[in-house]
Amino acid sequence: MRLPMPIASAIILMSAGLAGAQTPAAEGDRWSSFLPLMKEEAIKRGYDLPLPFGVSVIYNYIGRDIDVFDIRIGVDGEEPRSVTQFLNLGSNSSVNAALAKADAFLLPFLNLYVLGGYLENESTSKGHVIVPRVITPGPPREFEFEIETSLSGFVLGGGMTLAAGFEEFFITADANYSVTDIGFDDKFVALVASARAGWNGKFGEVPTRVWAGAAYWDTENTARSTVEIEGVGTVEFEADQGPAHPWNASIGGQTIFRKPWEAFAEYGFNFEDVVFFAGGVAFRF
Repeated sequence: MRLPMPIASAIILMSAGLAGAQTPAAEGDRWSSFLPLMKEEAIKRGYDLPLPFGVSVIYNYIGRDIDVFDIRIGVDGEEPRSVTQFLNLGSNSSVNAALAKADAFLLPFLNLYVLGGYLENESTSKGHVIVPRVITPGPPREFEFEIETSLSGFVLGGGMTLAAGFEEFFITADANYSVTDIGFDDKFVALVASARAGWNGKFGEVPTRVWAGAAYWDTENTARSTVEIEGVGTVEFEADQGPAHPWNASIGGQTIFRKPWEAFAEYGFNFEDVVFFAGGVAFRF
């Protein structure tokens, strides 16, 4: 049984902008100058605003442990019944994803985005099985097993980022929702919330941002699958599963290496089981 970790991107990091403020002449020449709303007020107060629209390509890796809370099995249309008392199962999941993202600053402090992409999920599931004796007396039989599985599919999602700043320092709050289809009867859904705080300035003449943050992955789902087993019939599996440790910390950085191109990278961890990396390049216009 494959018990994957659904992907959920927490990688909208371009809020409150690294790009320089636009001059009035440049604003008039640019088709996208109608956004963000209220930009005049922000420019009057001395804020440098990024170009309002962006497209990004992103590589995302997530590795973490998955806990299985309950497993149910039904045969030939029977209501699935829990077998957790006989089976203890856990999984380690690794996800590689290639994503594309489009975003827009609706307000100087509010960025909205959509994302989609393709992912590959590889898992190692380990279990401990207890088989009680029914006919012959004696202690139950016990054994352990390990199964490696690989699935792939598509993910779609969207989210929003709020930003605030004081002088060279900033804070952001982000929330995004995604749906992943990797071949189970039901799609996996995920809600990821994160917050970051950091410094926004320049190294020499290079606009740069560095930060530290934390994220919570609300990715508990029920994996359902129906298979035909020769000699048994139609077997329905249900497994309630979620991340063993939903919290993780992160550190990252972003820079404009050549206008209007931006690049960023972020690394996440929790000193337990989580390894997270996101890196990408964005074009703003």
